[in-house]
Amino acid sequence: MATIKPFNVEQFTATKWATAADKAKWANDMASWVSRGFPVSGWRKGLYDRLHVNLYGHIAEFNMGCFYDVWFANSYKQLSWMKYVLQGGHFGIFGDPDCTWSDVERAFQTWLKESGLVEKQQESCSELTKQRELAQLAALKAKYEKE
Repeated sequence: MATIKPFNVEQFTATKWATAADKAKWANDMASWVSRGFPVSGWRKGLYDRLHVNLYGHIAEFNMGCFYDVWFANSYKQLSWMKYVLQGGHFGIFGDPDCTWSDVERAFQTWLKESGLVEKQQESCSELTKQRELAQLAALKAKYEKE
């Protein structure tokens, strides 16, 4: 079965430093990785390099491992990153696509919004929280209830 790629070259504008094909490839690679649930085995230098240099104001995470730990290490962090993308990153999305990756930011943001992945991640996090809280409740009951 062929993988559907949500982004195409025609959606993007080339810059002095990257072609429209480069932008489409990154967006498709990122969408694939996010759709697969952010597996650490799929966290590649190409995803990291563009994210921390060109997209959504990611500048503080200084290496791939740190970036993954801050944004993708668990379901709650992944949801936080998704919400960060939906708000346009730290500064919002701005800039001329002839000079920036703002066109990719907007297209990826729209794809993420329409994909249903944010709602799915929210449900997953809610279920994880419920399981954790029920386990805490059981432990507290066992500790404090006398039979």
